[in-house]
Amino acid sequence: MTKSIHSKMTYVGLLAASMGIGMFVSPNGSNAQAASHIKIVSSKTMDDAQPYNITHGYLYSSPKLKVRLHNGKNYVHTTFYTNKATTVKKSYGVKSVYYYVFNKSKTVYGWTRHGNLVKAKTYDQEKSDISAMIGIINTMNPISRGEYLEKLNDVDVRTAYNDPSSSSDISSIVYQIGNDLKDDPGYETIGDETLNDYQTLGKFYDLFKSRFSTFDREKLDSLYDNYQTALNKSLADDGSSDDDDQYDGGLELSEEATSAASSFGDTLSEDIAKLQE
Repeated sequence: MTKSIHSKMTYVGLLAASMGIGMFVSPNGSNAQAASHIKIVSSKTMDDAQPYNITHGYLYSSPKLKVRLHNGKNYVHTTFYTNKATTVKKSYGVKSVYYYVFNKSKTVYGWTRHGNLVKAKTYDQEKSDISAMIGIINTMNPISRGEYLEKLNDVDVRTAYNDPSSSSDISSIVYQIGNDLKDDPGYETIGDETLNDYQTLGKFYDLFKSRFSTFDREKLDSLYDNYQTALNKSLADDGSSDDDDQYDGGLELSEEATSAASSFGDTLSEDIAKLQE
């Protein structure tokens, strides 16, 4: 008799527990009872839609958190924008801030906890550097700059400084220019048009040097000084003068000068690649 009563009590307890679970968990996996106790504390609208990426969590239909619309892990590469924020107080007394987010086409949207979001990268620096590179390369000999400009147009801002899957990134273009100055037969002599090409590497260095480490900057300063010294010595040894047309005939550059250009370009390229996050 005692055993029978005990069995019935165990069965009733399990049934009650299962019913309790059913009361608390909604079919979509959200905590319906907890959601019903969420109170809106405050809300605000933002003037500008700020870009974010979601790292985890869910997107809900409202800050009451009753219905899940999307799983954030499926949209980690999507840029979301937000223009509304709501502070809620949950049943256990803790306050949380939820943002209303939406993608560019507004096909994916919902409310998610602020801690699930990180500021989206805008790539403003990369875009600025590409624009500056285009300006510098446009000072080069028209015959030689076409290929470099074409590659710059193909640069992906997300991998602007170093793209392992492509040669169309800034470090690769700098490397190519440095080696072309050494190996391209068109640079064996220097005239008015090609002199600017030899000054291009220095302009690239000026663009990026403030972002290099002290060690890398000191190393590059030494290589750049060697490059400038070898270039000036080569021009002087070949009989340059103060005449305006001193380069018209084409002055032959020493192997020391072209090798110094290549060495400086190689190292500059390596340090630019380090800027890739």
